[in-house]
Amino acid sequence: MAKKKKKRLKLNRVIFAIILVIALIMGVYNGARITIQWLSSIFFGNDFIEEVTGPVIGTVVLDAGHGGSDVGCSNGDIYEKDINLRYAKEIGNYLMQHGVNVIYTRKDDVRLGNEQNADLRARCDVSKQKNIDYFISIHVNSHETKTDVSGFEIYYLNNNEHSYTLATNVSNAMEEIDYSKNRGVLEGKSLYVIRNNSVPPILIELGYIKGNDIDYLLSDSKTEKLSKSIAEGIIKTIKEKE
Repeated sequence: MAKKKKKRLKLNRVIFAIILVIALIMGVYNGARITIQWLSSIFFGNDFIEEVTGPVIGTVVLDAGHGGSDVGCSNGDIYEKDINLRYAKEIGNYLMQHGVNVIYTRKDDVRLGNEQNADLRARCDVSKQKNIDYFISIHVNSHETKTDVSGFEIYYLNNNEHSYTLATNVSNAMEEIDYSKNRGVLEGKSLYVIRNNSVPPILIELGYIKGNDIDYLLSDSKTEKLSKSIAEGIIKTIKEKE
């Protein structure tokens, strides 16, 4: 391992230890919401698979929404940006192991632009690379006033058959594991990364950050299960396109 990488890993461990101690003192860490595994994944989540297994059947962009100072929605100290990145990694790893090349808009806790439009534009620009089949943006939902709302939903580009097919296949795959209510496949013309993309896009709202969905979304084993279902919906669409 390079000296610089060792030094960075050592620093990450020190930071992680400090945060964990502070969290314990303040009572933030209570086991029901924030786990050591999740904090660890933020600081040591360097385990993205870098090479496709077997022949490449397609290429997709995976977009972990938000990042850096833009935390997205939140539930106490649980931030959407971290959930999005965790799922993007899990989905991407499964895809890479099954012949789908993955290009990430981000692999770290960063923002891609100083203000919202610049950030969203930078995400869409990733799709302009050659031979991209689809753009998949990962998000978590929130309701302004209610905490008893649950369910996932997928947005597609209006009047785009390929976008709609991808959204439908992913939605059906997610519904099969019966983890939450299927709120439907919806038109997404109001969403920047949907209407301004150069390839067929979808945006997945995994569930609601407040309410019953969050316990599922933070579970390591269930994260893997849900990520696999999403990836299988993507793979099915790529194979149907051939």
